[in-house]
Amino acid sequence: MLIAPRQRRHLVTTSINPPMQLDKGCVERTFTVALIDSSLYGGSDPWLGRFASALPCRGIHFLAIDVLASLSLGEGKGEGDQTLPLSAKDSFERMHAGLAADLAPYPEVVVVARGAIPSLVAQYYVESISLSALVLVDPFLLPRRVLEEATKAENEVAGATLQESAAWVLDNLESPDRCGKAELQLLEELTRGAYDRPLRLEPGSVQTHVMYTGGGHTCEAHHRKVAELVAGRHADDSGGSYRGRVEARALASEGEAVDLIEQWCNDVL
Repeated sequence: MLIAPRQRRHLVTTSINPPMQLDKGCVERTFTVALIDSSLYGGSDPWLGRFASALPCRGIHFLAIDVLASLSLGEGKGEGDQTLPLSAKDSFERMHAGLAADLAPYPEVVVVARGAIPSLVAQYYVESISLSALVLVDPFLLPRRVLEEATKAENEVAGATLQESAAWVLDNLESPDRCGKAELQLLEELTRGAYDRPLRLEPGSVQTHVMYTGGGHTCEAHHRKVAELVAGRHADDSGGSYRGRVEARALASEGEAVDLIEQWCNDVL
């Protein structure tokens, strides 16, 4: 059963409709792109600004969603106390419920989930509620207990995935805010197996594309391997059609991400 707060907090932080004057050659689209970004990339991360400025001018309605807003992080005991007021189980259920409520008004949605926690929430969401398409950026593999019918390769990678991802985040994140601390705490609890809800998303059930941060950072090879394994779990080759294929692609910049995601949506929708 999904748990909702008594006074539900809306998760949509930005909503931008296409302007009257679109970029040359663009027409207004029927779908909405919703960016669910992680706070662990740093406060100056340019993804939100780039998506918000580029997509509406190309005829695409844009939403920015903060799933952690549903966790009432400001209601903790104090700045130095435990940041996450809920268990991992209740946290994921509340994020799922909030996301379902805020996306309900939009009939055609492409979710772009960036980072470990947003990617996991998006995959749980699409198990029961349809999306037009799903883009996972820097996803991660769950610990072995959570994977159903995990392959040997997945099990070998899963044990180190969370620790390596968290280490890379800590090396690149200065003074994380409440949301950043809450995400890190959720990652740590997943590592310990504190939340064991299986991921049951059927391969091919939603058009999916997987991307990972490139650019030569220290964990790029690790992120690539994880992205390829996640892409493999979502692929459905039984029909031999383009719609069943799932690629894992490196990203050099947020500008490249906008262009690739828009082109991929044009191809599959």
